[in-house]
Amino acid sequence: MVVYYHYMQIFHGFQSQSFVGDFFSSHGMLGVDLFFVLSGFIMCKCVVDKKCQPFEFFLKRLLRITPTYWFYTLLTVLIIEIFNERYLLSSYDGHTLFLSLFYISSENPSGTGCFPTLTVGWTLNFEMLFYALLSTCILVARARAIYLCSFLLLIFPLLPSATDECHCIWARGDLLFEFVLGMALYKICLWSGKIPKNANLYICITLLLLSLVLFPHTGEYLKAKLLFCTATVGFFALFERHLKQDNWAVSKLSLLGDVSYSTYLCHVPILSVSNLLLPEIDNSTTELTTICLLSILILLTSWLSFMAIESNRSIIRLRNFIIHKTSKTS
Repeated sequence: MVVYYHYMQIFHGFQSQSFVGDFFSSHGMLGVDLFFVLSGFIMCKCVVDKKCQPFEFFLKRLLRITPTYWFYTLLTVLIIEIFNERYLLSSYDGHTLFLSLFYISSENPSGTGCFPTLTVGWTLNFEMLFYALLSTCILVARARAIYLCSFLLLIFPLLPSATDECHCIWARGDLLFEFVLGMALYKICLWSGKIPKNANLYICITLLLLSLVLFPHTGEYLKAKLLFCTATVGFFALFERHLKQDNWAVSKLSLLGDVSYSTYLCHVPILSVSNLLLPEIDNSTTELTTICLLSILILLTSWLSFMAIESNRSIIRLRNFIIHKTSKTS
């Protein structure tokens, strides 16, 4: 969803005469909200299922996301240097590049707003805040870490901020609340494992219907968006109980999940460069062909990125070595 949202932004400036174009322009960013709810769900699962130390927990998250993020950030720098003023989506200087690499929010020199050099990296700033806060809560009170973290995420937006929202990302209460919803959802799913399988299926159907009812209203009402994301993630989490893991479709969806992080990071550079190099799209047939080819290119790049960086044995060994050494020290 986010990929085609940015396609509409980069290629059409969100101006579209088609139903599909309007759909992705108005609903494409839901992918980010779903991602935050899912992140809260997964991190809660990690805390409940695994007994790692607080610093180890944070370091694993940091070293998991940083290599790929740094690669595509530096690739964006190269693209900016090649195209100069033609690349309008982002710019950088030494200061903002440094802040971008270390997940600190700042105004982009291009004037596009509060975005890092790799613009989609703004979501990772929220992720790092969440990881740091949850790790601290594990250190302070492991048995109550989830509840303490949820409480802090809820009160953070109420704190007075001495500067603007760009530098005080904790002021975005709607986004922080999505992490809380994800963690609460996991706790509920733990309870659902005790109910009969048929009853679980009825709950899945109810959540699916609720998602379908709420979806048209997600662009207008915050409550509808939050409830939609929670119901959607809840549906997939509970419906997993009814799927066979060796199912062909499940394995392919699992592969898409594996490469989704690389997809998220690589798609904006690919779309931006393609928009600069390709001729103007003047009919629907050309547009459909362009979208299909770009989708294939993004998926292929994602898979190569996943294999070369995220699954690289040397990077994984180095990551494990750092975690092992720092864990012994701490």
